[in-house]
Amino acid sequence: MSHPHRLGNAKIRACVTSVQGGLEALLAMGFVVEKAADGEVFLVLPATLKLSFPDHVVPIVDAKDFHKKENEKVRVAKGLSRVAPAGETTPDPRSAAEIAQAADTNVTWLQGLVATA
Repeated sequence: MSHPHRLGNAKIRACVTSVQGGLEALLAMGFVVEKAADGEVFLVLPATLKLSFPDHVVPIVDAKDFHKKENEKVRVAKGLSRVAPAGETTPDPRSAAEIAQAADTNVTWLQGLVATA
């Protein structure tokens, strides 16, 4: 097994567990759910599973390109330049409380999957 990814980690909560479809995407890629003795849930990529560039990375790059182009369209519609100035990022519009609530909801859903498996 590869290194377990702790779903309670702040960065993972903000970028994966609080995002609709984030956990489902990792499960679809082959990650498995493990539960520690203290009840904490981890996602682990089995060592036997090898991710390939064409099957796993290319779709992610394609999705990223699609969303980049959509963001460029929104910028142009607002009268801004198509390309954002260097260093400009789009902040997450959700509050810290909304991120925490979404992450808790999604992890609870995942724990329910573990309990029924």
